[in-house]
Amino acid sequence: MIFILLFSCEKEKAVQLKLGEWRGVLQLDSENELPFNFNFSFIDSGFTISVFNAEEKIVVDDVIYINDSLLIQMPFYQSEFALLNFGDSLKGYYYDKSRSEDYKIPFIAFHNEKYRFKPSSEKIIKYPTIRNFEVSFSPNTDNQYKAILNINNISPTRISANFETETGDYRYLEGIIDNGELKLSSFDGAHAFLFKGKLINIDSIYGRFWSGNHWKNNWSARRNDTFQLTNPYMLTNKTNEKVNFSFPDLENNLISLSDDKYKNKPVILQIMGSYCPNCLDESKYLSKIYNKYKVNGLEIISLAFERSTKGEQKGIREKVFENLRRYKKSIGINYEILLASMSKDKKEAIKQLPFLDKVLSYPTTVYLNRNHEVIKIHTGFYGPASGVKYNQFITENKLLLDKLLN
Repeated sequence: MIFILLFSCEKEKAVQLKLGEWRGVLQLDSENELPFNFNFSFIDSGFTISVFNAEEKIVVDDVIYINDSLLIQMPFYQSEFALLNFGDSLKGYYYDKSRSEDYKIPFIAFHNEKYRFKPSSEKIIKYPTIRNFEVSFSPNTDNQYKAILNINNISPTRISANFETETGDYRYLEGIIDNGELKLSSFDGAHAFLFKGKLINIDSIYGRFWSGNHWKNNWSARRNDTFQLTNPYMLTNKTNEKVNFSFPDLENNLISLSDDKYKNKPVILQIMGSYCPNCLDESKYLSKIYNKYKVNGLEIISLAFERSTKGEQKGIREKVFENLRRYKKSIGINYEILLASMSKDKKEAIKQLPFLDKVLSYPTTVYLNRNHEVIKIHTGFYGPASGVKYNQFITENKLLLDKLLN
């Protein structure tokens, strides 16, 4: 057993926080738990947590531990854990402050539990790698939307999966197929996803989807190797309006596309929100692109449409700026992030950006030539968890950048 001895401020008693492997569980309701795995380590006189979802590893170093109380601030997002240490278990709540000040989910974690979903028996059937399920969320309703589900084996008892929608992907999902039931989960700090599905046969699944404890939805899937989603470059169109805007930067200085800094330069506009995991994936990619191509004149501007439940109340705007500054620093972004709105309402985005006919998704990315004319519009973003789609985008985007910069 590995542990670290810490002493309270009064130095009256020693408490311990055990290092190594843990299994955390978000209690979504009385019947459904969302599990994920993480590690505690002690590096450079501080605690570090690594959260795992399939191939993804999220490192968390904003950890405060005093006596038996543990406060964990997740990177990038306005979410945190407030926990009590009971030795072999941790108990408390997960909070998502970007959703509301009161939004919380009960949480418990157990030391040295290495599984994610506990199998019903030791005999787990290894299914073949399955690609291209045609998925319907909210099937047979007016709110139905399509997706593609890919399932891959990690090991004989573990699978990874990804749902790709027309506006992005559900990132890294991990789980099992146990006794004819598919179980998948992912937790990245902003989104807590749980998928369950009954395999009617190898080609059909009927299931339920939970996003935290605030949203749940039915879904169905059938094997369809030829099904394709709409091309992301064909979902959003430009209008006849000239591209221009003025929004404050993170120090509240007004920045405009017409500023000298951007004249005669190709510009990528990223319409995003700091609460959005697909935006985070794209921001990491764009940060690399900017560092590589800024010497060639490329500029990037992120236009943030933030989720603020208290609108323009006193002090709230500065908190939003503070969170965006933290977001920028955490990723290592060197281009401008501007606060376009305190609302993530897509109707508000259209009012602020009338050169677009619609905003279907955060992120939406607009490519401008040196005259600041719209060349391409990409709706959504398929991140690294999508595999083939992500690699395809990188290849296509390189060709587009070469065209813009020449």
